Amino acid sequence: MKVAVVNPPFMDGKFSRTSRSPAIVKSGTMYWPFWLAYSVGTLERAGHDVLFFDCPAGKIT
Repeated sequence: MKVAVVNPPFMDGKFSRTSRSPAIVKSGTMYWPFWLAYSVGTLERAGHDVLFFDCPAGKIT
């Protein structure tokens, strides 16, 4: 199966949500999407063809 996993771009580049880690916090630190990377690895190990887009890291709008 072909699967696309996307970490979408933030609306203004300064998204902050205290209840979750996928955000840029007030200090400007951007946390890596570990939960998505783990999912991609699990899907690949199961034999799926996975395409992973990390929009904030790739500066994709």
